[in-house]
Amino acid sequence: CRAAWILKCRDQGRPVPDLLLPRKPRAGHSPFSQAHAGQRVSALQLAQAMTEESDNEAARTVLAHLGGTAVLERFARDLGNPRFVFPGDPHLDPAMPASAVSVDALGMQVAMARLATSDELLPASRTLWLRWLRRSQTGMRRLRAGWPARWLAGSKTGSGEGQSHDLALVMKARHPEQVVFSVAAYWQSTASAEQLPANDFERREQALREVAAAMSGWMRGKDAL
Repeated sequence: CRAAWILKCRDQGRPVPDLLLPRKPRAGHSPFSQAHAGQRVSALQLAQAMTEESDNEAARTVLAHLGGTAVLERFARDLGNPRFVFPGDPHLDPAMPASAVSVDALGMQVAMARLATSDELLPASRTLWLRWLRRSQTGMRRLRAGWPARWLAGSKTGSGEGQSHDLALVMKARHPEQVVFSVAAYWQSTASAEQLPANDFERREQALREVAAAMSGWMRGKDAL
């Protein structure tokens, strides 16, 4: 939702300025921010980095300068996710303890579907957002790995201790601007951090692949794609 929020601001003619990345990115997965540490980059570049690379520092920088979490929460709720709550520091995307941030899979699925299929974004912005999702590589071993290779898909992942989430859209191969369906899959371990097995991350990704495989079986024989 954060990248779409930046695009929405641009669509409405609100300022989308260049922003200064810190010289030393904080903890978390931030490849783009590390490569451009101490530089000014556009908010659109940061939105792209959030989506394609799950760059946490890009998310922090955008929220700190463009309205904070209250604005993001309002945007998400307007999209159909009334339970969305975000903590003060947007670390590790939507994968946070349930006490800190909503992990309402249905609400996130509704929000993604609305962004993809309604006029919430102008056509050019919606096309750009969908392209970023398709280019994202962080979910290639999750939902997208369980679907047939011929399916055109894009996704946005979240990860944390004992948690792996994936928000994905499947589009028509010949018409990538047309979204056929959306999926939100959230896995959260009930065990404490000390009890998690060494291969917990791989097990979580495998579970998401199995969800996708079950869906592809259900879609078999349908001509929607």
